[in-house]
This record gives sequence, structure tokens and C-alpha cells, in this order.
Amino acid sequence: MRILPVSREALLCFLVSLLISASLCHGNHDQSRVEVVGIGECADCAENNIKTSQAFSGLKVTIDCKQAENGEFKTRGSGELDKEGKFRISLPEDIIEDGNLKEECYAQLHSASATPCPAHDGLKSTKIVFKSKTNQKHTLGLEGKKLKFSPTICTSAFFWPPLPKFPQLPPLPKYSHPKFPKFKLPPLKHFSHPFHFPPKFKKPCPPPIPKFPLPPHIPKVVLPPPVPIKPLPPLPPHIKKPCPPKPPIVFPPKPPKPLPPPVPIKPLPPLPPHIKKPCPPKPPIVFPPKPPKPLPPPVPIKPLPPLPPHIKKPCPPKPPIVFPPKPPKPLPPPEPIKPLPPLPPHIKKPCPPKPPIVFPPKPPLFKPHPIPKVLPPPVPIYKPKPPVPKVLPPPIPIYEPKPPIHKVLPPPIPIYKPKPPPFFKPHHPFPKLPPFPKKPPCPPLPSLPPLPKIPPKYFHHHPKFGKFPPLPPLFPPHT
Repeated sequence: MRILPVSREALLCFLVSLLISASLCHGNHDQSRVEVVGIGECADCAENNIKTSQAFSGLKVTIDCKQAENGEFKTRGSGELDKEGKFRISLPEDIIEDGNLKEECYAQLHSASATPCPAHDGLKSTKIVFKSKTNQKHTLGLEGKKLKFSPTICTSAFFWPPLPKFPQLPPLPKYSHPKFPKFKLPPLKHFSHPFHFPPKFKKPCPPPIPKFPLPPHIPKVVLPPPVPIKPLPPLPPHIKKPCPPKPPIVFPPKPPKPLPPPVPIKPLPPLPPHIKKPCPPKPPIVFPPKPPKPLPPPVPIKPLPPLPPHIKKPCPPKPPIVFPPKPPKPLPPPEPIKPLPPLPPHIKKPCPPKPPIVFPPKPPLFKPHPIPKVLPPPVPIYKPKPPVPKVLPPPIPIYEPKPPIHKVLPPPIPIYKPKPPPFFKPHHPFPKLPPFPKKPPCPPLPSLPPLPKIPPKYFHHHPKFGKFPPLPPLFPPHT
């Protein structure tokens, strides 16, 4: 057996303890996990004839939790739906404290194009709640039974296929443009007087804004804590004293006022009788006689042939309708009427005596002298008019049935025979023209001389004449 030194033994013990602690930590991490388990459901796949595996392909679920600090949502985990619509998402362990969720978490379904889908049964059905705990493994689930969605709103990868990859195109060929020759322009000559531009005027800057020092910071005054106020004792009950009866009010008698003497009324003179003048008789209106209009001659009416007599067949007698007698309905048994209990005797309390009302003595009334009444003129007595005889309406005439009117049939449709085709006289034959004489062919055109060659243009210098003289100035100088 080999004996190790002390330093090596200490190092070996440290390594063994480190391995044991690492294995324990790893085992605890595997055991204490937080998972969200749920199932998705297609709401109208059967109505639209869509398979559930096609509707679930490419859909994702994220767990969004509301933070208590600022109220914003943060994604804690995500996962995909399998062919059966099940999903399993793991969450961090710090989201659970003392067996309860620290934050409000909701499940959000996303389509294949990564767009959030609306909740089918409301936001409450997608809330994450605690389900069970086994061997330090917390299982969470939805408050609703299933996560419902509609394939028409939340499209899957089956209805959202990826875009096809286009083949790479070859690179474009490089195009080299030919270089243009450089032209040297002759130098411009100066004029006798130079052209001066007016001087530029610069707007002066505004004066700088003075900076004043800020006022000194005033510290906040810390108020002492409020003094507790003791509750007041309850007030004694308020008892209202009864008021004494008021004495009756007696008014003193007023002295009578003297009335003025009566004004004498003079009788009116009788009115003269009203006599209506008779109206003059109106002259009679005489219209001239109208000449008689001549009547048209009478239209002869052909006598119609007599119709055969119409004999109506007698109808057979209808059999009498006999209804079966209805059985009498049994009446329900009479309900017993319970006697009402006797009412207690009503005893009316006697009213207290009312105080006597003393009225003041009335002043003496002044009786005026009698005024003679002026009688109206006597009412004339009209004799009753003789009774007006009632004018009876004329007697109702009794109309006899008119003879039947025969329908006048339309005249028969005439049958027209086809007309023979029209006959035209033949035209004279067109005279034949004599033949045109044949001309000899045209002689061939003479050949044109060849076109002269255009000499090439030269920009810089001519091979024969050399350089061209310089161009004259655009603006000649002033002399």
C-alpha cells in the first residue's frame, strides 16, 4: 500500500466531496421541475371537414406572466403542439413560492406565421392554475378544460406553406463603357472691367441669454406623527319638552265704515220699433231656346238565333253529418273552505275636546234702497207652423233578369296562299370588249454611279492640315 503525502490527501478529499455535491445538486434539479400541461382543441374542424393533425401543425403556445413591478407581460416559456394537440412547457422554478404561483400567467396560442390568436372562450379560460405536486415536480394546467381555437383565424402550417426557394441567377456581365475623349477648352479672356458681387450681409447674432443662479434647495419639513384622538363619550338622549297650549287669538271689532248715498238710476226711453223694408222683386232670367240637334240614323240590329233551353240537373241530397256525443268531463272535487279566525274588536279611542273657537262680532250690514226693475219687452208669441209632409223615397224598381248575352266570336283567320314569284324581263347581253394590245416590256434602268466616300471627322487635328486655328472669343473685348 502506497502512502500519499498530506497535501495530496487533502486534494483527493476535496475532489471527492465536490463530485458528491455536484451529483446531489443534479439529482435535486431533475426532481424539482415546473411544467405546464394542456391540450388544444379545434372548434369547427368537423364542420369545415379539416383533419385535427392538419389544424395542429406548426402551432405554438407561449406562457406569458404579468410582472407585479410594472404590470407588463413577460414570456416565461414556449412549446409546440403535437399531432394530438398536446403541449408540455417547462417554466423556471422561481415562479413558484410556497406551493403557489407568484405571478398571473396565461397561455397564448400563436399561428404558423407567429401571430397571436384570440382566445375562443375568453381570457379566463387560458389562465394557468396549480394542478398537482409529485416528488417536488409541480404540474400546472389551464383553468378551462382545453385551449380552443378556430382554424380560419389561427392558420396552421398546412394552410401556410413555406415559400419556395428560387434558383440562384447567374451574375450579370460586367459592362465596360468606352472612354470619351477629353476636350480642352481655350482659356477665357478677361474683360476690361471686373465684375464685383455685392458684399454679403450677415445678420448679427442675438445677445446671449444671461444664466441666473438657481434658488437654494429648501429641505422638506418632516411633520411629527399625528396625535391619537380619544373618542368622545356618547351624548345623553335629547328629550323634547311638550309646549304649553297657545291662548286663543281674539280680534277687536272693527268700526263700521259709512257707505256713500245710492246713485239714482234713470229709466231708459223705449226703443222705436224696427220695421224692415220689403226687397224689390228680381226680374226673371229668360234663356233663349236651343235649336234641336239632328239625331243619327238608327243602326239596324240583326235578330240573334234563339238559344237552346238550359236544363240544370238536380243535385243529389247530402248525407246528414252526425257527430258522436262527447263524454262529460269529471269535475274536480270541491276544496274545503277553512273558516277565517274572528277579528279582534276594534276599540276607537275618544278624541280630546277641541278648544272653543271665538269669532269676532260681525258689523251691521247696510241694506240699500230697492231699485225698480226694468222689465224687458214682451216676448212675441209665434204660432206653430203647419206640419211638413214627409217626402217618401221612390219605390225600389224590380228588375227582371236580362236575357243572356251571346259572346260575339271574332271572324275566322283567313288563310293566305303564297304569291307566285315576280317575273322580270331578261336584260340584253353585255357587249364583249375587244382585247387590249400587248405592249413591249420596259427597258432596264441605267445603273447609278457609286456614292462618294465621306471623309472621317477628326476632333483633335487633321492628318493633312494639322491643328485647327483656335476659336474666336464669344464676347469680343471692348475697344
